Amino acid sequence: MKSYLSSIDIASLVYELKPELEGAWINNIYQLNKTLFVLKLRSKNGNLFLVIEAGKRFNLSEFKRKMPDSPPKFCQTLRTHLKDKLITNIYQVETDRVVVFEITIGDLAPYKLVVELFGKGNMILVNPQNKIISAISYQKFGVRDVHPGKDFGLPPKPDYSLFTIQEDIMSKALSDYTGSLVILLNSWLGLGPLYSKEILLRASIPRKIDQPLTVEDKDSLISEIMNFKEVIENGAYQPSVFFDVEDTSTLSDEMMLEDFESLINSGQLVDISPVSMLLQENKGLTTQRFESFNYLIDIYFRVLEDLDTFETEQVSKKRTNISKLERIISDQETHVERFRKESAINRKKGDVCYAHFHDLDELLSTIITARRNNVTWDLIEEKLALAKEKNIPSGKIYNSVNKKTAAVKVELPDLESDDIYNLGLDIRLSIADNANLFYEKAKKSERKEERALVSIEHNKTKLGSMIQDADTIEETIEKESLSPLIKQRKKLWYEHFYWFNTSNGHLVIGGTDATTNERLIRRYLEEEDLFFHADIHGAPSVIMKGDGQEPTEDELLEIASFATSYSSAWRSKYVVADAYYVGPDQVSLSAPSGQYIPKGGVMIYGTRNYVRNCPLQIALGVVVTNNLPQLMVGPELAIKEHTQYYVVIRPGDNTRGQLAKKIHSLLLEQTSEYPHFSVHLTIDDVTRFLPGDSEIVR
Repeated sequence: MKSYLSSIDIASLVYELKPELEGAWINNIYQLNKTLFVLKLRSKNGNLFLVIEAGKRFNLSEFKRKMPDSPPKFCQTLRTHLKDKLITNIYQVETDRVVVFEITIGDLAPYKLVVELFGKGNMILVNPQNKIISAISYQKFGVRDVHPGKDFGLPPKPDYSLFTIQEDIMSKALSDYTGSLVILLNSWLGLGPLYSKEILLRASIPRKIDQPLTVEDKDSLISEIMNFKEVIENGAYQPSVFFDVEDTSTLSDEMMLEDFESLINSGQLVDISPVSMLLQENKGLTTQRFESFNYLIDIYFRVLEDLDTFETEQVSKKRTNISKLERIISDQETHVERFRKESAINRKKGDVCYAHFHDLDELLSTIITARRNNVTWDLIEEKLALAKEKNIPSGKIYNSVNKKTAAVKVELPDLESDDIYNLGLDIRLSIADNANLFYEKAKKSERKEERALVSIEHNKTKLGSMIQDADTIEETIEKESLSPLIKQRKKLWYEHFYWFNTSNGHLVIGGTDATTNERLIRRYLEEEDLFFHADIHGAPSVIMKGDGQEPTEDELLEIASFATSYSSAWRSKYVVADAYYVGPDQVSLSAPSGQYIPKGGVMIYGTRNYVRNCPLQIALGVVVTNNLPQLMVGPELAIKEHTQYYVVIRPGDNTRGQLAKKIHSLLLEQTSEYPHFSVHLTIDDVTRFLPGDSEIVR
């Protein structure tokens, strides 16, 4: 099963995609994991999504993917240097698994984005001076040094390739060659063992020979090699899928899309190739041809696509941090228990000092008096030991004396239990002062306990939040992994404007800026249409597409409200505003002689039909079309006729960015039965349709 592109696969894709990619502008770049990137392109045919997976593949994709909220460092670097620039050239380095994109603007020297599709893969950004700016991974081997600031060099070239080896060289080498022809062809052509075997099969030559080839066999092999070269040079590809099934005649392209995953997982889809493969057909595999190899690569690798995105890595890091925090909390709880025990013991020591106050006072007084009378320590110890033998109360509690520290050790029984406390008392201090030392130690432990408990509470709150965050991301990943593989929905022409369908089904479109205002009138205003405009400076041109039926009063109010909602009246926080409508023959982009119309403005001739007191309030709704979300924005009366999933807003104080996140969350919550909508409906989609600062009504 294919896990990466071969050199022939790459040649086929470069040939197929070159016309689409060259001349496309880079709108944005996203990095889904360490090696998986999506370049959003703008071409003459609309938006394109170029998927590059270092070490594996590149292709244009029709599948929607959830893009990360923030780009990693390498992706930021790519955006800095390549965003809003033009792809001017794409080529494969001979038969190497290396693709180079040249990207520039104007007549400036190009940047190079070098994609290595061999081994672990790499992506290297090279500046116009051929210096390396950045790469996915930095490495040095031999004379090649892939690090920032170094001169960029391609991987070492083999002596020959399919495009450079000459027929006379092959003929001379084959004259006396014996051994593995697969190995020989690999070294010559750089196509890999699969295609070397295919060429040998087409030439009816065994893979290993004990004797040199005959002249006829040698000529046959060289002829097949040159035929293979001609296929690649002329782009005479035959994209094929090889199945281990009896019949695929019932599988249409769309059925293939739905069944690809099960066919791969069941092992029934054996391989895909840009050329016909006698090698596969001889195994009894069923072959089905396709027009586009990119189509096959897109579906095939989307099924196999590594789901370990940065979100997955983020969860892994969060789980690691959660484990660390749990260990910290556990250690803190152990410390709390220790502080609690230390406090209890020291407080008890202070208590037993007071419980034996008389005996201790007599013991300490005896020692102090003896020292004042110059009695030696040895004699004092001897006298105290004698008192202990005679069971004199103050002598019974005596244990020993430390001459250097002037401390006496005593054994004090707890009067409430059988516990014995061995204490060291300073003979220079009173009993109360000695007891207070223990009480102070108890208080110190209690303060430590209190601080530890506060820290534990803080960490437990933090832990709960971290667990919730990780669980939420995991749930999202799980939902997305269970979502069907659905193609990206292609936008209809009117979705590039503000638009909605009225309650009776009339299409209404509005300009998003001065340029689209003019485009609407020039290209789309037709004889049966109506032109609407808010009766205020700073408003979009709005067209109701006619179908021979007059709009109802409700529809007129819906369209007029739509026109006023996207006007400056919203930013001024009006509650209502007026609008008017006219026929298409009353609208002109040309000013009368001696007058001037600003860009996006129009001249209206004749009588205007007014719609008064139009409420400034719109609904953002999600219409489910072919199991995909379509965002429609208009008056609530119209939107609720087409979907049950919507949010209503009016002018308010919440910024567009703040509100877009909230509305996006509410719409995904309402459409939770379609978990893949989280990939297809983005916050940017919502932001685009917000007239200005707003508040949610319902």
